[in-house]
Amino acid sequence: SAKNWAEYQHKRLIAIRPLMKLTLPSYMLLVSLHSPAAAAFVLRATVLPSRVFRRLSIVPSVAVMSSNRKRSRSSALSTKAENGVPPPSVSSAPSIAIYWFRNALRLHDNPSLLSVCGGSGDCGNGVPDLVLPVYVWEDGDRRLVQTDGGPAAGRHRTAFVLESLSEISKKISDLPVPPSGSTAATGQHGGVGSRVFVLRGDPRDVLAETVKNLVSRGSKVHLVYECEVAAPQRTRDGEVIMRIRDELGRVADGNKGGDAAVEGVSGGGVDGSCKNPYKKVKPVGKKSGALDLFTYQRFETHGLHADGMERYLARSKGGAAPGTYGSFRKIFDALGPVPPCCGEAACIPPAPPVGWWGDAGMTYDVPGLEEFFRPKAGTVVKLSPGEYFPGGEDEALRRLTKTVTKRSSWAASFEKPKTSPNALDCDTTGLSPYVKHGCLSPRKFYHALSAVYAKHSKHSQPPVSLHGQLLWREYNYLTGYATPLFDKMEGNPVARNIPWDSDEEFLEAWRSSRTGYPFIDALMTQLRETGWLHHLGRHAVACFLTRGDLWQSWVEGAEVFEEYLIDADWAINNFNWQWLSCTAHFHQFFRCYSPVAFPKKTDKKGDYIRKWLPQFRDFPARYIYEPWEAPLEVQKKAGVVVGVNYPKPIVDHKKISKENMGRMKLAFDAHKAGNAV
Repeated sequence: SAKNWAEYQHKRLIAIRPLMKLTLPSYMLLVSLHSPAAAAFVLRATVLPSRVFRRLSIVPSVAVMSSNRKRSRSSALSTKAENGVPPPSVSSAPSIAIYWFRNALRLHDNPSLLSVCGGSGDCGNGVPDLVLPVYVWEDGDRRLVQTDGGPAAGRHRTAFVLESLSEISKKISDLPVPPSGSTAATGQHGGVGSRVFVLRGDPRDVLAETVKNLVSRGSKVHLVYECEVAAPQRTRDGEVIMRIRDELGRVADGNKGGDAAVEGVSGGGVDGSCKNPYKKVKPVGKKSGALDLFTYQRFETHGLHADGMERYLARSKGGAAPGTYGSFRKIFDALGPVPPCCGEAACIPPAPPVGWWGDAGMTYDVPGLEEFFRPKAGTVVKLSPGEYFPGGEDEALRRLTKTVTKRSSWAASFEKPKTSPNALDCDTTGLSPYVKHGCLSPRKFYHALSAVYAKHSKHSQPPVSLHGQLLWREYNYLTGYATPLFDKMEGNPVARNIPWDSDEEFLEAWRSSRTGYPFIDALMTQLRETGWLHHLGRHAVACFLTRGDLWQSWVEGAEVFEEYLIDADWAINNFNWQWLSCTAHFHQFFRCYSPVAFPKKTDKKGDYIRKWLPQFRDFPARYIYEPWEAPLEVQKKAGVVVGVNYPKPIVDHKKISKENMGRMKLAFDAHKAGNAV
């Protein structure tokens, strides 16, 4: 039941409070960011009297109440000039929305952006006076990190995000301002032309400072962002809001103002629809203090159903993600049709001048790739158009049209297992990077496929169809969302505790294409050179690193993928590594990918090997997957001598794979018996 699920969520999160030494209000805020249902349960059961709870229940999230000391609003506001720009009076200060771009780098089907802009029918009405679009870029070892302690994004994902950012910034700047007569008509509040302003640093610091500067001028500030499924990101989101709250509390205390309420509103209207909920945001509590001028709004629309994770879990047994894809499909189907896409933002209110919120001497432009990586000397091979993934919404929509709309028969009959891991060009849609980074709405993708299926009475079905792949994404997201420590083995309730080895030389040989198995080395070369691999190629290298051959932890492999893959997605990446290593979700450990027999099924001549390992260009097809079997004179003639200019096999696959199956059986038996391995 919903109540049981709320209780479960409360128990799942309650351990965080003493560890983080949180006050009750801060704890309640963190709970609400993870689960509004759990927050409501805690409020009803342990915190507030029923009269107060009924008052708060009109909003879909939690109002975090702090001190109710009576202090005037005006005394809590700074009258100090910021960066030489004098603050307006409280009564004349414009309302300002900060729109935090993250993984929704598009205009189409973007309800969070639409909420502060308005569509073609109501452009500029019911929206704030000014809108500040921002993207927070963390530098150094925190660049686009998704996992706590994980690697910074490599060249390809970094380039993709920067290209996508540049494009969406240009699109924002091209949007007209609201028309004359609308509630956010330009020219009334001193706004400037809009674009995406890139803030550099820790989001907890830069967003808190930005909000504080605007609130200090007397403006009501509304933070809008699309929350993430990844637990590390959700935790950081909570810390961002708490940091803002703390900063505003200090503003209030420093001016003898009072604490007030911070309201969080989740979702996007009814059922996460495209309605504009901005006009419904109302402060909760006494109207006093700087805190009263801040609200925030979270949109959970990165999946097919808005607020989908909580709605899926409300239908899940025991409040845990279902253990199988089939069980998830029943839950998915019970939610009804996938909602239609929203319209595009037709205008955007002006941005507040930089001097109001930041350093007037800075430009806050999108950085260039050269700031993070040296110019690349070249690639191993010349990439085909299908192997290069330029970022941006325009490219996403072009590829959707090319691969789905214009190839409707292919899309209708698509079955994922029948595609080739060693194709010389991308033989799937190649849309995963665009869906991951929100350049393409998953709902738009889903509905485009529905239109194709409507034209073809006979079409493939989930799980192998393209619809099935989008549902698989939802299932992975739900599992990652609901499972504590999902990106770890220790403490992960769904993971078997397998005693992996830890051999840095094995890991580095695998990572740098020095295993001595040409198929594995070619795959890892393609990964480093393009940031993408066919899903069956990912399966092959994951199995080789873990249970198949090298017996290294899946956690190590997941980190390498997170660094190199353009479409690295926290939930999907960890789910798949757990699956391929037989740590969770999959138990048929006796099924193992052979680095020799498997690729021969789809590429007998070894053309894929020749492409990504050019030294094998003249190697006979008979020996190309097992070059050590070729006579020495054949190796010399082809220019590849095993043990001289190409490594010997790092392990004997035929022997080690059988040994590892025995080790895996022992681990499974120990896990089944409930004993530590």
